[in-house]
Amino acid sequence: MEAVMDPDSLRDLRIEELIRLYQVALLRLCYVQLRDKALAEDAVQESNQSFQVCHFSVSLSYGSDH
Repeated sequence: MEAVMDPDSLRDLRIEELIRLYQVALLRLCYVQLRDKALAEDAVQESNQSFQVCHFSVSLSYGSDH
């Protein structure tokens, strides 16, 4: 029998997958723009956190199934 995940858990998994998919490309882009590895890593981390907060806010506005 397969375990059923609640919508919040599925949302979190989707967000984590998006971050994994685009993290390297985003890091490269930030490095090209900033020309500093530490600043680029900070920018990526900040982007990831902002994305999660934004997605959470949208989910609250429209319901957890989006």
